[in-house]
Amino acid sequence: MSFTRTTNKPMIYVIYAIIGLVLSLAQIIHHFTYWGYISLLLVILAVMAGMHAYGVKGHLQWSSFLLAVGSGVYGYWQQQSGESSWLVKLAGVGYDTARLFALEGDFASGSPFQLPLEIARWSAVVTLASTVLALIYRFTKTSIKHQMLYLIGGHYVLIGASEAVYLLAHDLLKKGKRVVCAGQSPDLTVRLKELGAVALDEDAKENRLLHKLLLHKTRACLLLDDRDDVNLNWLIRIKEALESGELRSGKSKPISLIVHLRDRKFADIFEGFQEELLESQQLDVKTVSISNLLAKLMFVRHPLYEHPYLDLRNQDEQPLHLVIAGFSDMGKEILLQALLLAHYPNEQKPLVTLIDHQIASQVAAFRKRCPNLDQVCELHTLEANPAAGISLSGITAKPTHVFVCLEDDAADITNGLFAGEECADVPIFIQVNRSVSLARWLQKHKSRFHHFHHIGDLHEVATEEYMINEELDQFAKLIHYNYLDEARKADLSVDEAWNAGSMNILTKESNRAQADAVDTKLYLLGLKRVKKNELNGREAIAPEQYAHLVKGELVKLARVEHNRWNAFHYLHGWTAKTSHADGKSKNPNLKQHACLVSYYELDEIGRIYGKDFKQYDLDTIEKLHMELDRLGYALIQRNDVHSIETPERSNKKSRT
Repeated sequence: MSFTRTTNKPMIYVIYAIIGLVLSLAQIIHHFTYWGYISLLLVILAVMAGMHAYGVKGHLQWSSFLLAVGSGVYGYWQQQSGESSWLVKLAGVGYDTARLFALEGDFASGSPFQLPLEIARWSAVVTLASTVLALIYRFTKTSIKHQMLYLIGGHYVLIGASEAVYLLAHDLLKKGKRVVCAGQSPDLTVRLKELGAVALDEDAKENRLLHKLLLHKTRACLLLDDRDDVNLNWLIRIKEALESGELRSGKSKPISLIVHLRDRKFADIFEGFQEELLESQQLDVKTVSISNLLAKLMFVRHPLYEHPYLDLRNQDEQPLHLVIAGFSDMGKEILLQALLLAHYPNEQKPLVTLIDHQIASQVAAFRKRCPNLDQVCELHTLEANPAAGISLSGITAKPTHVFVCLEDDAADITNGLFAGEECADVPIFIQVNRSVSLARWLQKHKSRFHHFHHIGDLHEVATEEYMINEELDQFAKLIHYNYLDEARKADLSVDEAWNAGSMNILTKESNRAQADAVDTKLYLLGLKRVKKNELNGREAIAPEQYAHLVKGELVKLARVEHNRWNAFHYLHGWTAKTSHADGKSKNPNLKQHACLVSYYELDEIGRIYGKDFKQYDLDTIEKLHMELDRLGYALIQRNDVHSIETPERSNKKSRT
C-alpha cells in the first residue's frame, strides 16, 4: 500500500475529518456512547473519501485498516474494567486490536458494545484479504494480463529501447488500450510496468519472446528502437518466424507492422526488402520517421508562405533563403521537407545555408543520400562551433527563415536568441527536447519574442493519432484512391486501397508530398481550408466558384505542381531519362523518369510517348476542391486577399 497523489483536490475532506474528530473526541471523553462512535465513523469516512479523491493506491486496504483499528480501539476500550491506569488500558486495547489482524479477535460475552467489534473484526478480514490479493497481483500481474491478452487480444505491441516507446505506451494506456512491450532496457521496462503495460523483460534473442507477443492477435506492432538496424532485424525475425510456422499469423488479415526508420538509406534497404514482404502476404508493413513527422507538423503550423515581409504569390518575389544551424537528424528532415514545399510562381530555387561544426564533411555524407540536391536548391555552408555561438554575420543574403537544431537545448535557445537579435523580422524556429516549457513560454510572449517558434517535441507525435492512425496521411490516401479506378470499381475503402500490396514506399511518399503541398496551392489561390463544422458562419467556396477562380491560375499552379513533383524525385535520387527507345517513360530500377524536365518541355515528352503528361498536374489543381470536400473540409477566402470573383458576381457587375 502506498500513497500517490495524482490530483489536487480541495481541502474539504480534511475539514470534514477535523470536525468529525472533534465531535467524536468530545463524545468519547464525556461518555462512551454510540454518538461518539458515529462521529468516529464520520472521521474514517472522510479520510476514505479523501484517499479515493487523491488517487491513493490501495485505498481499499487503507480504508478497511482504519475502520478496523478505529472500531477495535473504541470497542475494546469499553471492555476495560477496574481501576487500572490509562496506560495499562491502552496497552491492552492495542494488543486486542492487533490480534484482529491475526483473526483472533474476541470480546467478553454480554458486553453492550458488540457492533463496533463486529465491524472491527470483519474490517480486519477485509484488510488481510485485500492485502494478500494485492501482493499476489503485484507479483503475478504481468502473467495475469498476458493471459487476458491471450484470450481477448486487440492489444498493441511496442518493441524497442527508446523514449518514443514510453510516450506512445502512455498515450495508448491513457485511452484505455492494452499494450505489450519488449526489447527495452531494464530501467525502461520498470517505467513501462509502472504505467500498466505488459513489459516482457526476457532476452530478446530467445524465440519464446516472439510467442509471448501474441502478434496474431494484435492490432498493430510497432518497431520503435532508436537504431534502424535493430528495427529491421526485428522485422526480418518476425517475417522468418511467420514463414517457418514458428509464429501464428492473423486468420483474416496480415499482421500490421510499423517500422521506425530515421535514415533514408535504411529506407532504401527496406524498399528492396518489400518485394519479399509482398510475396509472403502475412505482413502489412509501413514505415514512419519521428523527425519527419515533427518537421511536417511544424510546417503545417507555420507554413513557409506565412511570412512578415514576403508575398510569395508574386512572380517577382525574391527566392526563399533558409538558414539551418545544426545539421542534425532534425535539421536534415527540415531541409528535405522545406525543399518539397518551397515552390512558388517565381520558380526560383531556394537558397539554403547550413551552419555547423565540420559542416563540409556532413554535407558530403548527405549528398550521398541526396546526390541531386543541387537540382532543387542553391546550397551554401558556413563552418561554426555551436558551443562558441553561431553568428549570421557571415551570410551575405538576408535569411527568410532560421532553424536552430543543435540537439542541445541550451545551445538551441542561446543561438536562437542570438539569431533573433541579428534578424528581428525573420521567423526563428528552435528545436527543444527537454526544456519544452521554456520554449513555449518564449513563443507565448509575443510582445518580445513574436518571431520565435518551437519546432516541436516527441510528446506531440508519439501518439496513436500520428504513429498508428496516420493523422497527417488522410489526404495522401485520398489522392492515391482517386488515381485507382479499379479500387473504386471494387468498392474498396480509401484505407484498403492505400494498404494494397502494390503500394511501395516511393508511391506513398509521393502522395504524402503532394498532400503536404495542398495548403501552399490554396494560398496561391487566396484560399484556405477549414473543417466544415468549424465554418462559424463564414462563406464556403462552392465548386463553381472554385472552378472560376482556378480558370485564370491553372497553368501557373500546374507549373508549381510540376516543379514540386520534380523536386520530390530529385531528392529521392531520380534523374531525367534521356533514352526513349524502349517506349517507357520511367525505369524504376535505374531511378529514371522522362518527365524530369521543365513544365515547358512536357509537350515534347508527351509527343514522344503519346501521353498528355501536363494533364496530371492540371488534374491535381482542378480536383482539389472535390478531394477536400470528401475529407470534410470547406474552402474559405483568406483574410489577406481581395474578394473572389465568381461568374454570378461578374455578370451582376456588368449589368449594373
